[in-house]
Amino acid sequence: MTTPTAQTQRAHSTAPVSMGILEMELTALVSHYHSLEKNINLAFLMLFFFLGLIDVNECEPDEINEAYKYLAHNCHDDSNCTNSKGSFYCTCLVGFSGDGVFCTGKLTKIEH
Repeated sequence: MTTPTAQTQRAHSTAPVSMGILEMELTALVSHYHSLEKNINLAFLMLFFFLGLIDVNECEPDEINEAYKYLAHNCHDDSNCTNSKGSFYCTCLVGFSGDGVFCTGKLTKIEH
């Protein structure tokens, strides 16, 4: 017994290949976008920090967010801490000498 057959015309299809390439390109584009987005966010954060739009007051350690505690000043107990944009500086009190991080001397009372 023979099975009847009919000839059909088949056109070559490029859809599976094109879709595969499109999917790969789209995946690469999305991956590139996420990478670019992270870089842009980091760049804006750095820009704000360096322009002083975001400033941590290193002289007030109790007011610093936990994530930035490592930025707290290291001034000596006998010094003043002065906050500046993106940094701070220490100066020894009158009667003491040093760089503000290390101060030596003692306060003496001056009588008039």
